[in-house]
Parts: sequence; structure tokens; C-alpha cells
Amino acid sequence: MGFLCYHSKKHTMANRNPNTKGLIPWKPGQSGNPSGRTRMQPISDRYAHIAEEKLPAIFRLASVRPRHLFVESGPIRVLFLAMRKEAKQHSCGRGIKMNSFKSLIFLILVSAGALVICLHLGANNPQPQTNPILINTCLITTNVSRLVNFYENVLGMKAQWSGEQYAEFHTGVGVLAIFSAEAQEKYIPGSSQAASNRSAILQFKVADVDHEHVRLQPLVTIWVKKPTTQPWGTRSVYFRDPDGNLVDFYLPAKTD
Repeated sequence: MGFLCYHSKKHTMANRNPNTKGLIPWKPGQSGNPSGRTRMQPISDRYAHIAEEKLPAIFRLASVRPRHLFVESGPIRVLFLAMRKEAKQHSCGRGIKMNSFKSLIFLILVSAGALVICLHLGANNPQPQTNPILINTCLITTNVSRLVNFYENVLGMKAQWSGEQYAEFHTGVGVLAIFSAEAQEKYIPGSSQAASNRSAILQFKVADVDHEHVRLQPLVTIWVKKPTTQPWGTRSVYFRDPDGNLVDFYLPAKTD
């Protein structure tokens, strides 16, 4: 059993049903209109209709002023005010009664929709980048498989291959890439020389420098500097990979 609200210019006390306070009983699927007055939709259906009308407007506002809409006013507040205004325009005095459980479910769904909208706008409207960001470091080598195998054991992770001449190690912050010297020569002739680096250092932050020094003993053949605490507090160990690239495993100084 549900209730429908009827509007009529001749809505007098004589037309009111004392048992329903202005609401005429109506069952789902019931056809016809015994009172002869205009029958409105059930309250829950009407609120769904209001949501369908108001959500496109929220999307349009979001595309123009997303910051104002979601930070200063909020989509929930916009939709709520619109629903309240619409409900007042079509109410029958004290005749409107909404099922509180259905209302709660409806507001939860609206809140979830608003959250999705916010996340979508945040992903499509990132803050402008002002400075370059270092993401990848690429080592050019004449023996890709040897260097990849070395770093798989040193870093304790599997490489992600793209063909047979390129592989990557995603370390969580930056990416260490390894690329074939032959392929690089075809790509940019004369741009690089494999196994000749004597200026750059690959630095990896670790949890325990001394433990890593012991673990890497079977893997590393050239140690440059044993575990040492630097004057600025950082503890490091230096070694070279098979191509002679200098690698630093370090632990930053503890801050109070």
C-alpha cells in the first residue's frame, strides 16, 4: 500500500480523507482515478525524476566551474536544495510522507555519484606542471640480457620487457631502463657509447646498507667503497655493474 498526492483547485476539507490526512490510498499497479483529480507520481518516483533533471545541470556547472561547485558549494548541497524546492512546489500541505529508509538509500546513491564526479574532474583537470620531472634513467648496453639479469638480482625484482632490446625496472619512484646499443644507434646515430659512463651515479635508497653489502657479495665483482657513514650522515656503499656504471646503495641520515 502506498499513497498518492492529488492536486485540485477544489481541494477542501470535504474532499480530505480523515484517515490519510489528505492522501488517498493507492496500490502499485492500480489504474484509474476514482476522485477525478490529477494523480501525481509516488514521492520516491518523483524524487528520482528530480534527480534526473538536476544531475545534468550539475555536470554542466562542473565543466565550467568545477572548483566552485565541488569545493565551495558541493554537489550534494546543490541537489538537496533543488529537491527541497521541487518538493515544496508539489506538496499537499502536510500530506507528503516519505519512507525514511528509501530516502537514506537515495541520498547514499547521490553521495556516491557526487564522489565519482569529483574524482573524474580531478583526473581530467590536473594541476599544471611548471618544472620538468625526472622519471626514467636509461642505460645503453651491448649486452641487454647480461645487464638485465644483474639488476634483477641486485634489485630483487623482475624486469618488464618490451621486445628483446628494451627492459624496465619500476622501483616505486623512478624507472631504470636498459636499451640495446644497436637499437639506439639506429634510432639516433652517434648519440651514445655503451659501457663508458664515468660521471653519473645510480642511487638507490635501501633499508639497511650493511645487510645489502653482505647480500650482494656473490653478485658484485667491483666494489668501489665499502659501507661508510658520510660526514652529512648518509650511509652508503658503492659498486659497479657489469658495464662499469657506478651504483650507490644508501640510507639517509636519521632526522630528529
